[in-house]
Amino acid sequence: MKHLYFFILIPLLFSCGQSTDRKGDIAYFGGQIVNPNEDFVLLFKDNTLIDTINLDKNNRFLLQIDSVLPGLYHFWHSPEYQYVHIEPGDSILLRLNTFEFDESLVFSGKGGEKNNFLLETYLDHEEETDYTFSLYEFPPEHFMNAVDSMQHLKLNKFDKFIVDNEISENAQTLLLATINYPHYRTKELYPFRHKNKFGRDNANEMPDNFYAFRKEVDFNNEMLSHYRQYINYLKSYVNGATYEYCNDLCDRDVTSKSLHYSTHKMELIDSVVKADKVKNILLRHTATSYLFDNHEHVNDEKFLTMFFKYSTNPQYDREIDDLYHNIQNVQKGKPLPIVNLVDVNGNELSTQDLNKNEDGTIYYFWSIYEKRHLRSLNRKITKYQNRFPNLQFIGININSDQEKWMNTLATTSFNSKSQFRAKNFESMKEKLIIPRIHKTIIVDGNGKIVNAFANLFDADFERQLTILNADRAIVSSN
Repeated sequence: MKHLYFFILIPLLFSCGQSTDRKGDIAYFGGQIVNPNEDFVLLFKDNTLIDTINLDKNNRFLLQIDSVLPGLYHFWHSPEYQYVHIEPGDSILLRLNTFEFDESLVFSGKGGEKNNFLLETYLDHEEETDYTFSLYEFPPEHFMNAVDSMQHLKLNKFDKFIVDNEISENAQTLLLATINYPHYRTKELYPFRHKNKFGRDNANEMPDNFYAFRKEVDFNNEMLSHYRQYINYLKSYVNGATYEYCNDLCDRDVTSKSLHYSTHKMELIDSVVKADKVKNILLRHTATSYLFDNHEHVNDEKFLTMFFKYSTNPQYDREIDDLYHNIQNVQKGKPLPIVNLVDVNGNELSTQDLNKNEDGTIYYFWSIYEKRHLRSLNRKITKYQNRFPNLQFIGININSDQEKWMNTLATTSFNSKSQFRAKNFESMKEKLIIPRIHKTIIVDGNGKIVNAFANLFDADFERQLTILNADRAIVSSN
């Protein structure tokens, strides 16, 4: 705590020159980052960047927020983020070590206690993950009792907290949400995971009161519209309720990738969620899931017509339209879109310069911050390079810091001549459709796409490379 005393004085100094009518509109957010990955911290309200806050020589930062809107914010320090509740009058200070981001994070100052409670509840849920997953094999009554017990323990802790700490109704809503919605989501998932484990014929039937908790759900809480736990619950509800509806009333097989299922999802969202902010976020998620997962894309235009019918957010409309067109550009047989890269010597080049291998090229992606993924990737690449020495394996790092990339690269067994860094990751992400770092792209000897949605860790990846080799052999023999 002694590291933060300096910061506790700063809000008091700032307030000395403020007029009385403005004091209630201001909040302060600051702290110290130990072992920082970057020299700044980003603060967001919803998905809007509030400010980029630079660290000083002691890795400390401070921001005065004028006319602060009470509610949920999040701060980001590469590659992680965490939520923070800020309202007028708060002077919130944090301290964290990037080596253990969430576990080391602690808040102090006015408004610190509610954020410590928020963080502790999040960590409690994280610790319960394995136990919660084990509950899916038990009968419904056993499952419900176990989940309810975990939820009631947190609610009892909350009741004591609000007695000992004076917090606003806005903050209480958030704290209750971080307790309840992860447990609600666990219940939404149970019927499907239970049936997946035992099979539809052997699984237990759900009791009549199983979904009673849905009466407690607020489907229109715009304050929570960018809170992951809340949105994750709503997504699980929409997926499950749509499946139940289609399974009971539609005379066809229900698959999550079908136009039929996705259409019913959007109809359900439109009927249940009345708050535009929440509705549009769920519609956007439905659209991105459909376009990413449905790789045949034969019904994309029909889907988009339905999406635009329900969506009322012009920005999301543009994003989904751009995503649709970008996905069309990475279909099988299309030339790989040109992306600008940087090599280990700082020279600029593009993917077009790399598509020279007559047998084919495999592009994979990695981050300096995803250490576990990098180790696994290193083993996989070594394995496939040994089995398919005629193929070219190109690694593309997604980070912007050349020095940190080079230092991390030195810890791997990758050949530096086949390693590059994206000059502009956001541009590459859009052009090549990279929703997650596990994506792999297979290109043939002519620079044409074979599979832009492959995954190096999938069971059939080796089969895809074998087919690529076989196809090349046929072409060569002709």
